[in-house]
Amino acid sequence: MSEMEIADGPFNGANLSKKQSIQSLSYGQLRAYPKVIQSQLATDKWQALNARDAASWRYHQKSQFWVRDKKQWLKVSYAQYANSALYSERLAFAPFVNNDDEADAKKYATSENLQAQGVVAATDTIQAALPLQSLAQQQFKQATSQAGQSSPQPLIPSVAITSPSNQQTIELIESGNVEVELTQHTLKQGERLIDLVQRYADRADSNYIYQYNAKYTRAKPPKIGSQLKVPTKWLTLLKGRATNGAGVNISWQGQTSGCKYIALEQAKENENVFWQARLDLPQGDYKIKVSVDDAEHQIDIALTVPEIELATLVIKLIDHQGQVLADQDYQVTDQHGQAYIGKSDQNGMISLDSLPLGQCEVSLPNSFSWQEQAAQQHRVSKGQTLNQIAKQYGFATAEEIYQHSDNTDFRQLRDNPNLIVEGDTINIPARAAKTLSLAVNEQHEISLPQPPQDTFELLLKNSKGETLAGKRVVFDLGAQHIDQVLGQDGKLTLDITDESLDSVEVKIYADAQASEPMAIFDMAIGEMPPVSEVKGVQARCNALGHDCGIADGIVGRKTRAGVKSFQTAHQLEVDGIAGPKTKAKLQTVYGY
Repeated sequence: MSEMEIADGPFNGANLSKKQSIQSLSYGQLRAYPKVIQSQLATDKWQALNARDAASWRYHQKSQFWVRDKKQWLKVSYAQYANSALYSERLAFAPFVNNDDEADAKKYATSENLQAQGVVAATDTIQAALPLQSLAQQQFKQATSQAGQSSPQPLIPSVAITSPSNQQTIELIESGNVEVELTQHTLKQGERLIDLVQRYADRADSNYIYQYNAKYTRAKPPKIGSQLKVPTKWLTLLKGRATNGAGVNISWQGQTSGCKYIALEQAKENENVFWQARLDLPQGDYKIKVSVDDAEHQIDIALTVPEIELATLVIKLIDHQGQVLADQDYQVTDQHGQAYIGKSDQNGMISLDSLPLGQCEVSLPNSFSWQEQAAQQHRVSKGQTLNQIAKQYGFATAEEIYQHSDNTDFRQLRDNPNLIVEGDTINIPARAAKTLSLAVNEQHEISLPQPPQDTFELLLKNSKGETLAGKRVVFDLGAQHIDQVLGQDGKLTLDITDESLDSVEVKIYADAQASEPMAIFDMAIGEMPPVSEVKGVQARCNALGHDCGIADGIVGRKTRAGVKSFQTAHQLEVDGIAGPKTKAKLQTVYGY
């Protein structure tokens, strides 16, 4: 259903006299009209009509109605022509009837001729079809009398809104009462989904992106360059029916005001024509009126925007021992992409109000093992342990690095993760920043893992490899002062809290009452090369009481003496050479 035919061109002869309006247009008069109208009046004889006469000719199928909209002349329906408030100039034309030719008038007035010439439909009223000034009343009665017909009843227009119903409240989401308009958008760097919906549709809800882009989810969101369908507006659907009219005038008042015209398809008399209009209306209360000529219908409706349901998120942060973690940095991102940044309080609590109901993403960016880590290589420095390396790169255990597929060659070189050597190269695997997906409106507890911890382990044995129980050991392990009697296993294990320690002096007393130490050992921290190396043999012999001197990797007189001492104590062939049997026994006695 097209509403208008568009024409253009100026016209300066719109004000016609009454005398002109009931005469056939001469060639000179025709030339006064815009060219586009001239072309439409080039055939047959025409008469120009004033507004009153135009109403009488409105049902005539050949009548023409024109309005000037800005700089264009538009060929329109009578209903649009009659709405003079919208247009500054308007013109109407009808086929010319000679009033002085009574015979022609009588012939013209018969219903058969009117129908044959397309003046009126069979059910239209002849009285309404003829211009009032083109035939005298007597001529009209005579013509209809000769035709042997009585004047039919005038057609009565009607109009009704069938949807929505009066007093209905409509939520502006896609439904039977609302249609959505979408646009295409290419996602750019730094753009958030919630900002797109806010920009295009003035709604802070990223759910609309996932609703109209089904291949994306919150677990697999769109990436930079993704083509997205983004809603731009929600159109209220107005539906109805009408009879005996050329078009429906729609007007509304409320949050906004406006009007719209819908042209109707041609139909038989009293036959319903169903129509539909899409109205771009913001939320608010509205009075909507439709009319076809004198027939009207009005309803009141309310338009609402769906509200985002809000809730509270509560999180408690504790360490591996259950102690609360205060002043921990956090970032919470709600399901619409809005980020909330802060620190846990003195009780280790994170509490956020007014979050959209649903899931949110929680990260602790400065907490151990939560940071993003790029793949890289690490060169082991003197005294460094694998636990220290794992802690440095944010891994919860050294095994995550040692057992990674990128370190297959390293494992073959160092079959014991506790025995790494200065200069070794270790591959640090990549790791994404850690996040947790938590439900809003619930309480959660997050326990942070303990970073990898190096331990100091002391085991006392005699030269025969027998455990020495009940001995008192005294030493300083960084800030920790240790003075303790060993149990039956002759063993002492402590966490090393000071990673800067490289050695410790251990004094051993015969028992708890002894005042003088029976032995003093200077033990290196983090320095235990593999037994396959000379340094590894020297360090183990020294630790077991067989003095090889400084563990410098040089086989000299003192190293051979220490190896012989160990071989003698364990019934090995005494030659001062650390062969396979000696090395295996060293590993067994020392522990690794």
